[in-house]
Amino acid sequence: GIDVMWAGGDFPEIGGQGNNTWVFFESEADNLVPADTNNRPDIFMKKVPTGAITRVSQTPAGVEANERSDYPRISEDASTIVFSTQADNLTSDDYSQAATSQVLYYDRMNTLLHLASKNESGLPLYGQDYSILASVSDSGRYISYVYQDETYVGVDFADDDDYREDAVLFDTVTQTPKIISVTPQGDHTDDPVNSLVTVVEDETLNPPLIGVTFSATGPHFSELDNHPGHLDMYLYQQGGPDLDLHIQ
Repeated sequence: GIDVMWAGGDFPEIGGQGNNTWVFFESEADNLVPADTNNRPDIFMKKVPTGAITRVSQTPAGVEANERSDYPRISEDASTIVFSTQADNLTSDDYSQAATSQVLYYDRMNTLLHLASKNESGLPLYGQDYSILASVSDSGRYISYVYQDETYVGVDFADDDDYREDAVLFDTVTQTPKIISVTPQGDHTDDPVNSLVTVVEDETLNPPLIGVTFSATGPHFSELDNHPGHLDMYLYQQGGPDLDLHIQ
């Protein structure tokens, strides 16, 4: 017979195709990889069907995270995985004034972790309670997540003074973050963005088309008179041809 050691897992994600298919998941189990002693949820990956399970939320030297990691999301080609973490020892960035949670992305080809939740100075975000449920585009280049400025007005993003949750788009190639939940005139508003965002891209177009969907409560993004203030869905578009959207 075969002895099986069972372990629990949450939030599975799958990407790639054929013999390059990968599954990523979160687990608090300590029997998936050797020397898992942090007693915190970690992010793991496995090449299916027969690959070994390896841990993503650790440094290249194998040092495990000093806090929990959650909510993995994977690019379609399985090259990039994003997740939120409360650990501050997984990258070499300066976390001395960082918020509780950050968004990291894992470059599977080079087995490296990088910070995605950067402010305009390139530092980990200061002014957020959490940054969860990040989204990654098919190629892994673009990452989107929700950020809250709280009391740190203008520290992370200039002119961001609304004290509300905002949607951020991060370009992993240029390493630049940008708040996209603003009015067509570029104004920050009091309309809070819901925690779930989704980013997609079409790199066959010139310039490439990037789209981010998010939901928000309030009248300002729609610019409609007598808006009832309920939850609406929005599409942010960058590059590509103009879109003409109609409600049927």
